[in-house]
Amino acid sequence: MPTGRALTTRIAAPIRNAPTPMTRRRRVSAADGPAVTVDWRLVTIGGLLGLWMLIVIGRLVQLQVYQAATLREKAEQQQQKTFRTTPARGTILDRQGRELATSLKVASVYVAPQNIRPEEDRRKLAATLAAVLGLDADKVLEKLTSKRPFVALKRKVSPEEEKAIQNLGLPGVELVTEMQRHYPQGLVGASVIGFVGLSEDEVEERGKAGVERAFEQHLLGRPGRVIVEQDARRKVFNVLETAPEVGQSLILTLDAQIQFEVERILTEALREQGGKGGAIAVLEPATGEVLALASSFGDPLHEPPRDAEALLRRYRNRAVMDHYEPGSVFKIVTYAGAFEEKLLTRQQKIDCQGGSIQMNGHTILDGGRYGALTAEEAFAKSSNVAAIKTGLRLGRDRLLRYVERFGFGQPTEVGLAGETPGGVGQLSDTLLGAVPMGYSVNVTLLQLCAAAATIANGGVWVQPHVARRIVSTTGDVLLDIKPRTRRVVSRETAREMTELMRAVVERGTGKRASVRGYTTAGKTGTAKKVERGRYSETRYVASFVGFAPATRPALAIAVMIDEPPYGRHHGGDAAAPIFARVVETLLPLLKIPPDTSPEIDPAWAAGAPIPTEATPDGEVADRPAPLLLPMTQATVLAAPPNPETTSVVTVGDARRMPDLRGLSLRAALTACAKVGVRLEATGFGTVRTQSVPPGTLITEGMACQATLDH
Repeated sequence: MPTGRALTTRIAAPIRNAPTPMTRRRRVSAADGPAVTVDWRLVTIGGLLGLWMLIVIGRLVQLQVYQAATLREKAEQQQQKTFRTTPARGTILDRQGRELATSLKVASVYVAPQNIRPEEDRRKLAATLAAVLGLDADKVLEKLTSKRPFVALKRKVSPEEEKAIQNLGLPGVELVTEMQRHYPQGLVGASVIGFVGLSEDEVEERGKAGVERAFEQHLLGRPGRVIVEQDARRKVFNVLETAPEVGQSLILTLDAQIQFEVERILTEALREQGGKGGAIAVLEPATGEVLALASSFGDPLHEPPRDAEALLRRYRNRAVMDHYEPGSVFKIVTYAGAFEEKLLTRQQKIDCQGGSIQMNGHTILDGGRYGALTAEEAFAKSSNVAAIKTGLRLGRDRLLRYVERFGFGQPTEVGLAGETPGGVGQLSDTLLGAVPMGYSVNVTLLQLCAAAATIANGGVWVQPHVARRIVSTTGDVLLDIKPRTRRVVSRETAREMTELMRAVVERGTGKRASVRGYTTAGKTGTAKKVERGRYSETRYVASFVGFAPATRPALAIAVMIDEPPYGRHHGGDAAAPIFARVVETLLPLLKIPPDTSPEIDPAWAAGAPIPTEATPDGEVADRPAPLLLPMTQATVLAAPPNPETTSVVTVGDARRMPDLRGLSLRAALTACAKVGVRLEATGFGTVRTQSVPPGTLITEGMACQATLDH
């Protein structure tokens, strides 16, 4: 190894201008000026921060602008619950402005389960509420433990139940105001007005029958609201109510007083003579306005129904919903068509062939062995043979044309739900002999009444209708109902038919439709009912349709009695006297002056024989003994012409209630004093109605309420 040589370590000097790994710089020339450096870490971090801010701002814009309404609604749903309450239906009024249906405020009981105190024994609370509200305790307990914030416990409670709930003062139990339908006239006109229904889960009271259903879109108002506010623990801390809006009002052509009287007459007649029920329709011939539609299945119409089935029957309007074969009343169409086509005159003779005719292998008989009769006599005696011959002369096409012109086979669109059109169907040659006498054709009582009104109105059919106008809550008329009209027969034909219909009452099958002081015109009908595909031998429908006064008709009236007692089942026995009662009650009530002498045929008053109506197969029942005149008519006959005086009607030693209608208050007080009845009068003028019907047997301490004109 060499010696003397020192070991040295050379340390490399740093190289100038060489970039270090930690601080790389971009080299620039002197000409570019001073050096500029870029820190990429800061750029990256700043970029990320900016991007984050843009995302946040975009999300805020999305939430606050584009989704604001949706999110607000979701938040309110979590904090608020909204329930709809029953809307206030519009008022229904009669032609005189009397309220027939209105909506009243009532209380409903709701419960907020989360607001019930934890220490409260819910089973005990359920038992208490069930006892007060008449509910099942287990069902109440189920609602008290519900997860829903607000539950209906019982809707539309009675005032007594409302007061009991208020007195309990239970936390979580709330009273909410709703609307309930109320009928100030009770059950008067129930089959016309109808009713509303409300199930547990429904809010709106929906019309279920009558005009309540037919005019639902106008009567139904807008529901109110109940807003329930709750905190994060779902406890209710506030309840806000918004009142419902009232629907439009409906003004009817119906007259509540006339409706009451007609229903009373029908109830009394069915009680006196029997039958499965019936119906009465009353129209104004010139306007088509329905003044009354009474319908019965034999139940008293002004007494509470015995059960749910009787209640449902009360709301079935038989005058528009039930169709039946009318029998001889349909001869009005047959004869009117023949007169219009110049095929027949009133005095023209028709050979009735001894009261018998062969049609398609069947023998059709009359009620008597009639020979040659004038058209007027044949109509008055209700000859089937004459009607068939007249129908055959008309022919199928022309007969069908008049059936349609008079409105049969199509609904009248009277304004009531559930109306049936009836109809003839295909009128074959086999049926051509049946239709002229009212068989093989289905009609409603309202259609028959409209046909009689057509004759009374000079041959012009006017659409029957129960609604006059629809009025807004501010009193503005929104809809003024105008009925359809059409000419069916000429005025001359209508005059001829009026004379024929007067002859029916004066000397034909409808003598018991006579009324003291007024001329009447009409037609009887007796039709067998179909039973197991065959015509029954004991079940009938009796009818009478007509108008009064015959000289200047003010009312068209149709009466139908379903299954009157056999032996007294003819239209002249079962229906004509009811027509007379309606006329003698309503015309004075409407202040229609008499148009004839008050004298009446004494032979008819004593029960003179009436020509028998034959049924289509000729089975004529033995004529019963002459019927006694109904007591209401006997009372009228006994009354002297002077309206300011009256006589006491007695039968044997029994005293009976006099007819006070049309008397002044002084005369009515005098008449009641004579028979020992205490009179309680309301109003002034002349007596319009009396609570004790004329002819009623007087009992000790009897009182009578009388309503005067004003």
